[in-house]
Amino acid sequence: MPVVGETSTDVFFRIYLTARDTQGFEKTVWRDVQPVKTDISVAGPAGIALNVDGQIRPLPAFFESVVGMVRTIQAPEIQQLGNTVYLFDHWHDGSTDPLIAFATPETPVAMEAFFNTYTLGTGTGLQGQYFIDPEGDLDEPPVLTRERILRLISTGATALRM
Repeated sequence: MPVVGETSTDVFFRIYLTARDTQGFEKTVWRDVQPVKTDISVAGPAGIALNVDGQIRPLPAFFESVVGMVRTIQAPEIQQLGNTVYLFDHWHDGSTDPLIAFATPETPVAMEAFFNTYTLGTGTGLQGQYFIDPEGDLDEPPVLTRERILRLISTGATALRM
């Protein structure tokens, strides 16, 4: 049985057997061998888009897998949903690599992706002020004020700062 390749559970092996007697009569029969399957579930913040074997699936994700098949699941390193930015932290087993690969075991698999969350503010940017204040008590007016407007642009699975 191959362990990489087609990840669909709608697969089987068909084995043909042909018997021929000494007089040339023959008969062919076949049998279908169905794979053993198990369930995989991935929990995490609802709506986060995972890459499961090259297909995007939103969390929570539930799917069936053929036992022994090598599966890959990749969590996004950063993703914005609404006004919340999610930064990948770790998997249920402590692994900090967003990409995991494993051979499907015979028992159901339950895993979870953990993210650090940051709520976006409603501000317009950053402001910096420079003071000449020998005492360091900031009782003097600033001699220079600099403002920079930041925009957070959502590009689906990533958030970019411009």
